[in-house]
Amino acid sequence: MRLRKSGGKNVTRLMTMLGLLMLLPSCVTNGLALDRATICAGWEAIMLDPASIDGLTERDARDILAHNEFGLSQGCW
Repeated sequence: MRLRKSGGKNVTRLMTMLGLLMLLPSCVTNGLALDRATICAGWEAIMLDPASIDGLTERDARDILAHNEFGLSQGCW
């Protein structure tokens, strides 16, 4: 980017970019700030009645199994 003496558009643009760049480190964290309750909020086990199981499609059965296995692997139950 070349700076021109007249107009000042490039200087203004550069100063704006530098100002925004200075704010970037404030977005950095030291890892996830999540506790077990937050992680597990959406991962309660899906339990079905035996009559409901017969009506499941293969895809629904796979999705429920994947959901339950993920929650189990995270220690949610």
